[in-house]
Amino acid sequence: ILEDILNNFYWLKSMRWGESKIKWVRPIQNIACLFDNEILPIEFGHLKANDISYGHRFLSNGSFKITDFSTYEKELRNRFVILDQTKRKSIILDGTLKEASSKGLQLINDEKLLDEVTGLVEYPVILVGNIDQNFMSLPEEVLITTIRINQKYFCVRDRSGKLAPYFIVVSNMKTSDNGAKIIAGNERVVKARLKDAEFFYNQDKATGINDFGSKLKKVIFHNEVGTIAERVERIEDVAHFITQELGIKESTEIKRAAKILKNDLGSEMVGEFPELQGIIGYYYALENNEPIEVARAIKNQYRPQGPNDFVPDTPVSYIIALAEKIEGLTALFAAGERATGSKDPYALRRLSLGILRIIGTNNLFLDLKEIFKKTFKLLPSSTLRKIDKDETLNELFAFITERIKYQFKSENLRQEITNAVIENADYIDYCDYKSKIGSLTKYIESNNGAAAVEAYKRAANILKMEEKKDGVNYKTNFSNNLLQNQIEVNLSETLEEVEDRIKPLIKEGNFDSCLLALTKLTQKINNFYDNTQINTDDRKIRENRLKLTAAIVEIFEKIARFDLI
Repeated sequence: ILEDILNNFYWLKSMRWGESKIKWVRPIQNIACLFDNEILPIEFGHLKANDISYGHRFLSNGSFKITDFSTYEKELRNRFVILDQTKRKSIILDGTLKEASSKGLQLINDEKLLDEVTGLVEYPVILVGNIDQNFMSLPEEVLITTIRINQKYFCVRDRSGKLAPYFIVVSNMKTSDNGAKIIAGNERVVKARLKDAEFFYNQDKATGINDFGSKLKKVIFHNEVGTIAERVERIEDVAHFITQELGIKESTEIKRAAKILKNDLGSEMVGEFPELQGIIGYYYALENNEPIEVARAIKNQYRPQGPNDFVPDTPVSYIIALAEKIEGLTALFAAGERATGSKDPYALRRLSLGILRIIGTNNLFLDLKEIFKKTFKLLPSSTLRKIDKDETLNELFAFITERIKYQFKSENLRQEITNAVIENADYIDYCDYKSKIGSLTKYIESNNGAAAVEAYKRAANILKMEEKKDGVNYKTNFSNNLLQNQIEVNLSETLEEVEDRIKPLIKEGNFDSCLLALTKLTQKINNFYDNTQINTDDRKIRENRLKLTAAIVEIFEKIARFDLI
């Protein structure tokens, strides 16, 4: 098993070395593998497992024999290797916080970088370097990206929250000069990196955000759905669809933001630092004297990117962010991309959850089914000819619906009530669903609501049993002429009254009033079953009473799938 793991372990980037045919992320010099103090006969290429290990490459000499785990950990510590990853992480975090505090600074929290650096060093030594003041006029995101992504250094802020001209580096060496040469070397590297960033930034400013757009015609988004330029045209239309659906006037800011949304993808800066797309577009938009709402919409187009990320909360920003994600999700589905198991290379799940978080945070009642349909028609005809349009759309609807259910489950909403609302809808509206789930939960937990649901179940169980026995569907109109007693007549009249009441309420979306209307049926239903024999010897009377039972079930299920509760 262990040999199989070693031979098939996947690295994003791996290498070969010497005459060996094995691959690993870095050259392996030795394998120590013991179980219960016995060497396991593991082979990996030319290497065989043994009970020998080594300390720090530069700070210790020679090898040592492993006798047991506690000795192994102690010997490594004596040879300047901290084996326990949790301890290394704690040393790094405590050390960086201490160094920042000593200068009156605040460490920028970066858990991902902390984990990465913890895996890169064996014996962490915390050092502080200076950033040349000449570079501090660059946007702070440029500075942070250069320092964090390229160099794996931590950044700090001063007491006012402004980015400070320092960086914290975690070295793997303890030196006699307390790291002076290491700091100087890293400062030279940072200066060179920032010089490049400054050059690209100034070049881009001289060009201007408007001129980047022409390059997008040559940038492929996906082979099946065209270029980024074609995508921008679709996003403009989707933004229009969303404003129509929400009843919001499509402002000049929305139109302008949609038009130049992706222009920074043609910039030198994004070419060098892809992480800055959207962010750097914000600064270039301001340089071009674009309205602040346009600039913010460009900056926030990819947000939220995670469960704790900022959600766009102004109309221009959230409409643009929604349009970007809806177009992307629709186009990728049409291109045949799917999220399967743990694999989601195009981040379809993140796109869908981003859509839902924007809608939920801003309380937007938006029928996504209609928006997806309209967006689908914008895709290249050459793409649409290759696929089954209805099947693809249905897969997209099912995907977003499952993400909605997942989101509601994470919010501890009752799953059976969620299903009762969603399975009854011919639309996909996150906020409408959530509102109805809340109302239905409150209703069935009330005495009147619980009694109404019990009356419904009584009718539904009788209908299900008799339809199964007879092999007949009784969901057809009953005859008032065949009603035999006043109890049946009273039930029939109340059904008609409730039906007339809920029809306009359903159109208005007044779900609470619909539920209240059902309460009128409870006593009439119970009186009917308590005092009327369904399975009478008269076949026509029996069938009519079963059709009346079906009418009870149908009127409840016009509001929600009560059979799922």
